[in-house]
Amino acid sequence: DDLAAATQLLVQTLVNHDGLTLGELAQQTGLPKYEVSEILKTLRRSGRVKLSGQKRGTRYHRPD
Repeated sequence: DDLAAATQLLVQTLVNHDGLTLGELAQQTGLPKYEVSEILKTLRRSGRVKLSGQKRGTRYHRPD
């Protein structure tokens, strides 16, 4: 399933490069920003991703 593969790619990217912005995640994974944004929302709700900062300064982190 494409969504599961994209989600796994995003999580693995955060494991390797903690603290990326949404734009940086899109660039690193090759996924469109809107898709990265939707996946990050789901990951945040499930506790698989944490964030710091606000607005354009928001950075995403793997949970400790």
